[in-house]
Order: sequence, then C-alpha cells, then structure tokens
Amino acid sequence: MEEEDYLTMTFEEEPHRVVETYSQRRARKLREHDTNSHIKPVKVLEQERREEGLAKNLFTEKQKETKAMRMMKLMGYTYI
Repeated sequence: MEEEDYLTMTFEEEPHRVVETYSQRRARKLREHDTNSHIKPVKVLEQERREEGLAKNLFTEKQKETKAMRMMKLMGYTYI
C-alpha cells in the first residue's frame, strides 16, 4: 500500500459561490417570507370550519353510531 505524503497534499478547489447583492438577497428573503408566513385570519378559519361541518351529514357518514346519536333518535330527531 502506498503511504500518503502529507507534505505534498493537494486540496480540491471550492466551487465558485454566486455573489448576491444586498438588494437581491433582500428581495429573495421577502419572497420567501411572503410564501412561508401567510396565515389566514381566525375569522376566515372559523368560517371555513363552520361551512365544512355544516356540509357534513352525520347520518350518512359511515361512522359507528354513538350514544348521543342513539339518544337523539329515541327523542324523535329525524333526518332527511
């Protein structure tokens, strides 16, 4: 086996880095911030959840009948 000679060791050149100006870096960070941090307001989220819940028919869902649903049926609750 060859022994490595540490006195004549060579290093690979680093790849050239693209120099980004301050304005380019700032514009890129603003774009990233806009895409990553868009949070819907609470009222919009509540409205979406409310509409989703109202659109779901509890009796047609393939769920196990719960005690609450059985009680509602016994009290005369009907669904159409």
